[in-house]
Amino acid sequence: MTAPAAVNQLKASFTTLLLGGCALVSNTAFAEDNPQESGASPDTIPPLQGGYDDTSPYNNILRDHRSRTHNMEDNVNDYFQRKPKVRVTRESLFIGPATRYDIPLLPVDAGFMTVTRQYIELKPLRKEWYGHVSGIEYGFRADLGQGSYSLGNADWNFSTGATLGYYDSLRHDEDGEDDYVPTRYTRDKSQGNNRAFVFVEGQSDLYIGNLAANVIIGTSFNRVSGPDIGHANDARLYTRLEFPSLFGGDHQSHSGLPGKFSGMVSAYGGTESYGARLGIYFNDLKEEGKGINYSFGPEIRYDNENGASVRLRVRIAPKFW
Repeated sequence: MTAPAAVNQLKASFTTLLLGGCALVSNTAFAEDNPQESGASPDTIPPLQGGYDDTSPYNNILRDHRSRTHNMEDNVNDYFQRKPKVRVTRESLFIGPATRYDIPLLPVDAGFMTVTRQYIELKPLRKEWYGHVSGIEYGFRADLGQGSYSLGNADWNFSTGATLGYYDSLRHDEDGEDDYVPTRYTRDKSQGNNRAFVFVEGQSDLYIGNLAANVIIGTSFNRVSGPDIGHANDARLYTRLEFPSLFGGDHQSHSGLPGKFSGMVSAYGGTESYGARLGIYFNDLKEEGKGINYSFGPEIRYDNENGASVRLRVRIAPKFW
């Protein structure tokens, strides 16, 4: 057995054992999910499904912790990651359970930082791969220091985080001859995709007129390698301006979720690419009770590689409890 083959077999065995152990602990069936967007901040905000998670080791930190008032976009991402989701591909309508689960490995209080989230996430590298293969990712987020820092007549909170992921590859064995025959996939055991991401950012509240906003300025490093994602080492500077409540609607709740209308403007520049995004969203996100959770709205995007585009971002998740 060659060295690369032995390494790939070891990765596959580790993934299988970890997924099986997590399934036994949670007694929940896992499902694949969309990959996070390239260059986006990691989705590492507390679980909001059914209110606060009383079993979480971070429960006492999360109730009143300052990080809950920032990173609205990450809050919404995490909200949907922890609920059953409805996804549509060209070949199927896929409904699956939550993909993110707490897994404490680091101490909550490390002195110079307070860990506010650790999780594992199971998801495919491509949305078309639902039900065929998945990847596994570990991530954490932590606040730096024990309080805010006054800079430029504003209070700033600093945080850091990282993710490490491994994703299987797919081999196309046979393409459908017509619209009624789906493409057949087989997991490629000989190769996989790896990703490592780390960031440090500062966050502050401000007002633009009477409109409350959160400003985030950070730097990140993203390293990817594999047959399906290529090879890149992308160092970036990014900024994001979030508006939790637009048009005089409901204000952001204690959970960090936005009101009925929210907005976001972001921009980034890095060694691999640069771009910007602007979006306005209508939200109906429930912390209690049953119903359909959704968030949708138009986005205008620009990337130096893909050019300008207009998209409709839609997120839908049923709530059964």
